[in-house]
Amino acid sequence: MPIAILLPILAQIGAPILKKLLTDTLPDGLAKDLSGQVLDTIAGKLGVEPTAEAIKAAHDSDPDAVTTAVKETEAQMSTLLVQGRDGLLAREDARGNWFSWAWRPAMSWLMIWMWTWNTTILPFLNAAFKSALPAVPYDTLISFCGIWLVIYGGGHTLKSVFGKAV
Repeated sequence: MPIAILLPILAQIGAPILKKLLTDTLPDGLAKDLSGQVLDTIAGKLGVEPTAEAIKAAHDSDPDAVTTAVKETEAQMSTLLVQGRDGLLAREDARGNWFSWAWRPAMSWLMIWMWTWNTTILPFLNAAFKSALPAVPYDTLISFCGIWLVIYGGGHTLKSVFGKAV
């Protein structure tokens, strides 16, 4: 990948946002759009072709000019990312879709309800009314809770331990 030529330069200059934008840590379409925009902006500030090779050649001949262009581009891109994030949050709030935020607490309350039912309410009802209402099998309940814990609590942990492949 020709963009990989710039990664050591960005690391040396200290431009972590641009480095992230030029790598594949973002969704494919967004990463491609932003990486092209990053190259165009840096190249425009330097007056060279918008290619990684041209920017590297400019860095080899005048590292200070490239450092200045990269720092300015880093500031611009971080502003764009913050505006994009704020716009996304505003769109989510405007949609008013309760399910997008309510499913996680609802599932947690369901887990609490199922354990309370199995361990407290059901035995009380069976004893009080001399009935034999069946309980949720504990192996099923534990499996369901384990799956929920992996989905809700373990996803980011696995992602941080094993990287993007998980």
